Amino acid sequence: MKILYILKEEADGTLQRLLEVHRKGHELQVLKLQELQDYEHLLELLEGAEKVICW
Repeated sequence: MKILYILKEEADGTLQRLLEVHRKGHELQVLKLQELQDYEHLLELLEGAEKVICW
């Protein structure tokens, strides 16, 4: 499953563990909103993801 994580801030310990678990069985992409410069790229990631998690 393709999972997109959209992060508002740096990942804490809980999120790091969750990302590790999801990486084992899924295709994972992480997008940090602070680093976002191209909204078209965000839309492409959203369209390609089967699941989106905002943290």
